[in-house]
Parts: sequence; C-alpha cells; structure tokens
Amino acid sequence: MSGRLRLYVVLAALRVACSVFLLGMVHPDEFFQSQEVMARHFLPEAEDALRRQLHVPWEFQLPSPNRSIIFPALVAGLPYKILQLLGVKRTGWLLLVAPRVLLCLLSFTLDAVIFAVVGHLSRGQKLEIRREKQEKALLLLASSWPTLVLLCRPFSNTCETLVLALCFAVLFLVNPHRRVLCGVMHVQTVLLGSLLAVGFFTRFTFPVFFFPLGVELVRQQDALLVHAARKKETVGPSVVRRLAATLAVAVQGLVAFLIWSVGFIVVDTVYFHPEVVEGGWNRSMLQKIAGNAVIAPLNNLLYNVQYDNLELHGVHPRLTHLTVNMPMLFGPMFLVFLVRFLRYPDRSFFGGACVMFPLACLSLAPHQEPRFLLPTIVPLHIFTALHGRTGVVRFLTTYKLGLLLWIGFNVVLTLFFGILHQGGVVPMLLSLSTIASLMLARRDSCLRRPTCLPASYSLG
Repeated sequence: MSGRLRLYVVLAALRVACSVFLLGMVHPDEFFQSQEVMARHFLPEAEDALRRQLHVPWEFQLPSPNRSIIFPALVAGLPYKILQLLGVKRTGWLLLVAPRVLLCLLSFTLDAVIFAVVGHLSRGQKLEIRREKQEKALLLLASSWPTLVLLCRPFSNTCETLVLALCFAVLFLVNPHRRVLCGVMHVQTVLLGSLLAVGFFTRFTFPVFFFPLGVELVRQQDALLVHAARKKETVGPSVVRRLAATLAVAVQGLVAFLIWSVGFIVVDTVYFHPEVVEGGWNRSMLQKIAGNAVIAPLNNLLYNVQYDNLELHGVHPRLTHLTVNMPMLFGPMFLVFLVRFLRYPDRSFFGGACVMFPLACLSLAPHQEPRFLLPTIVPLHIFTALHGRTGVVRFLTTYKLGLLLWIGFNVVLTLFFGILHQGGVVPMLLSLSTIASLMLARRDSCLRRPTCLPASYSLG
C-alpha cells in the first residue's frame, strides 16, 4: 500500500469519527429534514406527550407538502427501524447518530465513484500517472471539510450529492452500447432517467446539476452513431437520423423518469393523505390518489419562485454563491478550478459546465446557502484531479505552501462547523433527554437563549 493510500485510510477513519463525535449544528435543517420528521413514527404510545411536542417542519405540512417523505424515510426511518427490530433501547444519542453513521458509510460511494471516473477519464495515460491522479483525488476529497462534516449530516443536499455521484458513474462507467429488452431500451439512458427522478424528488434543484450530464449523454450517443455509420458507409448518418436517435434517447430517459416519479407521487400521497387507502386497493382508491396527488418538488418550486416566501428565510446578493459560498466550501480548490476554467475553457468545457452551470442557475435565486452547492463537490474533485500534474493545480498537492493552505483551511472550518457553530445546542438536548420523562410528567418548562430552533426528537 502506497503512502497516499495509508493516509487515505487514516482520513476515512477520521470521517467515521467525525460523524459520531462532532456535535456542532451546521443548520437546523439537518434535523428538520429527516430525524424530526421520522422520530414520531417510532415513539411508543406511552410517550404520546413527547410525540405531540415534536415539531412538524413546514415543508411536511398540508395542504401543500414541499418535501417528499422518501428522503427522511431512507435516511432516518430506515436506521430507526433497524434499531427497533434489534430491540436496542432508544436514546437521544442513538437517534442523533444512527442517520449520521448511515450517511457516513454511504459517503464512501463518492470516493469509489471519483476514483473510478478519474481512472476512466485518464485511461490513455501511463499506469503510474493514472494511479497518482486517482490517489490525489481520494486524498483531496477525504481531507475536505464538506466531506468530514456536511456529507455525514442528514441534509437533503447530502442525498442529492450521492445521487449525482451515481449519475457520473452511470455516464462514464456503464457500457454505452448495452441495451436490454430485445435491444430496445438503452441501459445508460434508463438508469440516468431513473436517477433524475430520485434526485428531483430529493431536491427540486437537482435537474440543474444533472443537465450537463444529460447533454453529455446525448453527445456521446451521437458520436457513437456517427462512428458506427462511418465504419459501414463512406458518409456519416443524415441529420434526420441523428435527430431521431437524439429523440429516442430523450424519450427513453423521460419514460424512466415518469415511471419513478409516479411511484414517488403515490408514496407521498398515501403518506400525507392516509385516508385515500381506506377501504383497500380498488378503483376508487386510485381515483382518490389522483385527486389528492402530492407532487412535493413542484410545490417546493412554486414556493421558492415567490420572493415574499424567500424573504422569510433570508435573501442575499446574487453573487453570494460565487464570491462567498463556493470559496467557503472548497477554498483553494475552487480558486484552482476557476483559474483553469478561465484560462483553458476549451480543454475542460464539460468539467467547467458541471460546476459553473448549476452555480449560475442557483445564483439566480435570492436565497443562497453554501450547502445548496454541495453536489458540485463531485465534478470539482474529478476534473481538478485530472489536471493534478500541471500548472496551478499541482500547487495544492505537491508544494508545501499549497499543502499548508489546504490543510489549514479544512482544519479551521471542520472545527468551526463541526464543533463550535451552535455547539451547545445538541449537547444540551442530549443532556435533557435523560430527564425528559420527568419534565413531561411535571409539566415543567425549559427556557433557552436565542439559538437556532432546537430539535425535540433527541429528547426521546
């Protein structure tokens, strides 16, 4: 095992430790998008008083739920159900940590995808050069503070990032010639259409991250068509044939997207309107589902296009993402990427588009938070590593000053967001969980100084 891989193992262990022991609160949404929503379903009837105290986030309230229940059910509901089946005694600490550990383990999907995609895109180079790029990509990812903190927290942005990583894996690692169902369905297209639906119902912003990959899929399929035609004929395929092939790709992806979307809509409708399943599965039930259909990402989109709604959450200058949030998330790496993109736009157009297109789209909205850009961690690390032996990119991974800047930047922000930021809220709630039953029995009150809204689920 090389020295870089040994260091990576240490950083991987550090990630697991951070998911368990860092108790700083980055943002209340890490609780109110998952644990607070699902905890009520796992409290026994004897604790009905605590269940009534749990806060139902506005995104999950009728008449227009803004979030699909799929994400919190997988991220928090699944580990809670496993703990319940195992008969593990429920504590506030377990309710806090179980989803974090699950997401920490899932975050290694990013490592595997980035390692494999970097290797695939540099396959024409010498083995030692390709392996060096792959190992540097792993080290940069594993040592970054978004990986150590944000990717281990149950934000919907975390799940959005994981889905985008799978999209990159499908686009570059799945055989582009493979078809199923008697050669009718193109595997890459069907998988990407399915992942688009998963990402869209996780966060309505996912399509802006997906769009460059969809365009690249069409470009790749068109290039394969032209290459195959020229092997058989002296001239390439006609424009009509190429347009028909492009349309076929789009239709297959759309069909996959719609099938998964209908499934998610049915699940959300049954969850938010349980009365529709009264009387069993029959034709009238299907009519009730259609009449009460909950399309959560559409509701969220309609909510966010109204400026008055965004004012409730805080509005920012349009350049906040570019000048504050991207440097805050990725520090020197974003500056390196930006310099290379501006100097050589023709050499890294696709990589630049995967970062700059969603950045530009999300900058149109007046409400801008750093975690909204978290999915860009995938293309940023892939395409930075691909140029890791040349120019300013090499500065981060080879020269001492660059290494010191990278290490110092990530250590400071890991400590700040992982420990110090609202650092007393979670420890306070965990301490109160030991006396929660007494407080409920005596109907005492708990006073707090102004902080982010504390989550009640950890009192269990």
